[in-house]
Amino acid sequence: MAKISVIMPVYNSMDYLEDSIGSVLGQTYKDFELIIIDDGSKDDSFKICDRFAKKDDRVRLFHVENQGVSAARNLGISKSTGEYIRFMDADDTFHENSLKLMIGGMESDDRVDIVIGGYDTNDENLYTGDLEGLKSIEFMVNHYTSYIPSFYYGVTWNKLYKADIIKDNRLAFELGINWSEDFLFNIAYYEKCRYVYYIKEPVYYYYRRSNTLVSSINEYSVDAALDIEMRRFMVSRELVLHKSNKKETINDVYNFLLSRVNLKLNEILYIKDKSKKEKYKLFCYVLDREDVHSFIRGCPYKNDYFLNNYLISSVRKGKYRGLFMLYKFKYMVKKNKHIHSFLTKEKRILPKFPL
Repeated sequence: MAKISVIMPVYNSMDYLEDSIGSVLGQTYKDFELIIIDDGSKDDSFKICDRFAKKDDRVRLFHVENQGVSAARNLGISKSTGEYIRFMDADDTFHENSLKLMIGGMESDDRVDIVIGGYDTNDENLYTGDLEGLKSIEFMVNHYTSYIPSFYYGVTWNKLYKADIIKDNRLAFELGINWSEDFLFNIAYYEKCRYVYYIKEPVYYYYRRSNTLVSSINEYSVDAALDIEMRRFMVSRELVLHKSNKKETINDVYNFLLSRVNLKLNEILYIKDKSKKEKYKLFCYVLDREDVHSFIRGCPYKNDYFLNNYLISSVRKGKYRGLFMLYKFKYMVKKNKHIHSFLTKEKRILPKFPL
């Protein structure tokens, strides 16, 4: 029985598998099993994985019909034999000492229930971690609320989990959603934790692949996104109330959802195939959604950002036209690089106005 079970879902990842699997098998810490779930790949991913499995008996390969990453991870958990569980994506890599560092953190103190490591990335905008050592779950929750939208606490690949906590509490990745399934899993796991061990040193390399701006936004896609955002808000608030209950920490959770509503409203302005009238209709639709409307009206504090205060005030008054024009101005400024640079770098507008 291996000490660590590394679970890797694979779907059409043939271009990255050599490096990804190789980075696991080349670890300085050797007591692990690599569980690969080929999720119905249509390319040569399975052949590549099978070649590694035949060379190294630590690789356990399973092939299933395509059901999505959540189902693949859940299957990996059920097949795992390790005392600890680690997840990775098939297009990323482990640093050479990754497992050694993380097992060292986990076994440094009997109270440690999760290890969170730093990571490297080709995206300079991401928070990659700067904490180290043993911290209480209360400390973690207070820190977490400042970085809710970041990958650091939301993803699974920079963490080492106790298999018993996952299996005894029947924690699983939710089926039927295609993003934030890892975030929701982590919040459920944090609820069961006592202490966290942080590793400042990078243990993982996350490659952000090329992204494209969503060009088609409609009521369905907005609803699907806001459904998840509301759930992320609710579970985060429950975690804070259970583990911290500090006023400023709770306010951070409200700030998080306000920022996500802001993001959805901003996205509407970037739609290319809708008229101004259609954009305004969708803008109002978001704000009139019962849960969003209720949340904004119930925000219990004055926000630091002028735009957020105006958003809250507009929803409470039920008047959206001025708010829409303000978002349109913000959109026009962002589109014009010269104006954006002039207004932000020279600080000719309020610094709290989030351009």
